[in-house]
Amino acid sequence: HLEIKEEEDELCISHDELSKGENEEQLELKQENEDTSSVSPTHEEKNHIKPEPDEKGNHHKNSNIQRKVHRGKRPFLCMTCGKSFLKKIDLAVHMRIHTGEKPFSCKTCGKSFNRKFMLIDHMRIHTGEKPFKCLSCGKSFNRKSGFYVHSKIHTGERDFSCEICGKSFIQKINLSRHMMCHTDERPFPCSTCGKQFRSKHTLSSHMRVHTSVKPFQCVTCGKKFNKKTKINDSQ
Repeated sequence: HLEIKEEEDELCISHDELSKGENEEQLELKQENEDTSSVSPTHEEKNHIKPEPDEKGNHHKNSNIQRKVHRGKRPFLCMTCGKSFLKKIDLAVHMRIHTGEKPFSCKTCGKSFNRKFMLIDHMRIHTGEKPFKCLSCGKSFNRKSGFYVHSKIHTGERDFSCEICGKSFIQKINLSRHMMCHTDERPFPCSTCGKQFRSKHTLSSHMRVHTSVKPFQCVTCGKKFNKKTKINDSQ
């Protein structure tokens, strides 16, 4: 019985030592957690961590913008026309259409624009720079939009079709002008004689009748004309 009692005492001691070891390990883990909790953010703090600013000092909001895109949210509303935007800066730029504000001016000719990229495109008129080159025919353009439209000539792409006659066009504006043939709409009147025209370009050509401006000169005889087609007629 004495041996059994001693064996039981040894088992009790071993169990007590094991429990003590586990308690000490748990205490160490608890202390470690307490130490790290002093430097690690809590759950509430994690929800209020501000994103790191970028090079311009603006906080990263791409993830929020993407969420708004997927949800269809456009919280910034134009009170004039009702158009809505994802970002406040886009609304501010849009408002220049209504206010007529054009903060970007050309130092060469004084023409002003409401968007900076428009000024950059315009400056190429003065510098003669044409950085957008067509790989198919080699023609160069000073605007990317002009190059994009030109490339459709080679691909044969015509996205805009007339629902009345089926004729298709490369640009939407050309379709709009074409539709006036069916509606007989002539929104551009001459301020001198009252004659109306379908396009602003046609009105400008007509105005030369009243101003006597003749910008087209025949290289053979030197005679000047107010329309380019008249040069061919004279030859």
